[in-house]
Amino acid sequence: MQLFKNNKNTIYIGLGSNIGDCLQNLKTAVSLVKKYFETDVVMSSVYRSEPVELTEQPWFLNQVVMINPKQMLLPSQVLAILKEIEAEMGREPSVRYGPRLIDLDLLFYQDWVMESSFLTIPHPKIVERSFVLYPLLELAPDFKHPKFKKTVTEILKEVADKLSFCEKI
Repeated sequence: MQLFKNNKNTIYIGLGSNIGDCLQNLKTAVSLVKKYFETDVVMSSVYRSEPVELTEQPWFLNQVVMINPKQMLLPSQVLAILKEIEAEMGREPSVRYGPRLIDLDLLFYQDWVMESSFLTIPHPKIVERSFVLYPLLELAPDFKHPKFKKTVTEILKEVADKLSFCEKI
């Protein structure tokens, strides 16, 4: 995990899938992230989690990856690449929070805090999502949430009893 410790260009991406061969979907997405961003990828374990928001659907497999692109990209460029990867994998527009072949979310972009009509950084639901917090804990337990000024470890301790079920597979 020390690979990106002191680099200012570290980006965290959440991955999720609950349609088809979910484990293979995650592997394919990681491979495409590596290709599109031309960088190594540090991966968390894969977690199985119950759906939130829209609960009548299959359970998810989730993972978080950390990348350190050599080229500086704007957050909007990172988001565009993630959407391109989703499209390449066959994701089609559907019901919000509904079943999906692949979902790629920009969780953290360096230590930026920003809000626009199409992107909020850090991802606004991080502190509500066990399937994001537990994988993040593996990769960056001491990373400070730039808005709340607390580490991933501290956040998880505060909210763990309110989170939906999630287990490492």
